[in-house]
Amino acid sequence: MKTRHMLLVSGVMGAVLALPAIAQARLEACGGVFLTGDAQCEFRRDKDCETHCETTSCETACVATLQTDCESMCQASAETKCTETCTPSCSEECMTVDKPSSKGLCRSECAQDCQDKCKDSSSDHCMSCCQQNCNVRCDDHCSDDDTEEVCDTKCTPVCEDKCTAEASASCQIECQTTQFESCTTTTQQTCQTDCHDDGGAIFCDGQFLNVTNLKDCAAELSAQLSIDVPYEELDIWGTFVFRGPRTLPATFTKRVP
Repeated sequence: MKTRHMLLVSGVMGAVLALPAIAQARLEACGGVFLTGDAQCEFRRDKDCETHCETTSCETACVATLQTDCESMCQASAETKCTETCTPSCSEECMTVDKPSSKGLCRSECAQDCQDKCKDSSSDHCMSCCQQNCNVRCDDHCSDDDTEEVCDTKCTPVCEDKCTAEASASCQIECQTTQFESCTTTTQQTCQTDCHDDGGAIFCDGQFLNVTNLKDCAAELSAQLSIDVPYEELDIWGTFVFRGPRTLPATFTKRVP
């Protein structure tokens, strides 16, 4: 399990600095999860949906939920020592990559901190919890639209957000880890309910997206990451079937027999 999370973070580090850059976004309508533009998303329906509702397929949804739940008790400010060491490191990395954004630099710097923090951790979820905290904090002041700015200008928000993430990381990891098992159990039940009541659910890279509105999530996937979820509504008995690539219907009408 830990190896999988290590590979996930390595992939994130590569994604944020790879050329050409792979888009990454926090999707509020999809439960607050972070996804990259190369994610494989699909709508699974009925029994196929239910068989994929496992606790291991609920981890991404739980990381997003628990990071938010732990936010109030894990607030922290960037420490001066961190910002002093971050600035030269950020500048060096910035100059080795062709026009990076401050958000990409922040996520890369922060992901390395997570690897260092979690390499000896006994928690299977340390890496994913730490990385979610990084992603959220790197949205505070960093941007994807400053690729043309000089490195010194970009590294100011990078170090502010990265060091804030570092200061709150231990609290976030501990807080999330203590609630992780109960969260995955509850989310698994939610997944099964959605599969039964809504006719299916959206999964990305095998992970269940705990959403309130399927249409809004699908629309955000398309708008933010150009990911289209292919399915068509079958307006009979409240179920859905695949009929090739389509956009999500505007409404969900469940016909009463």
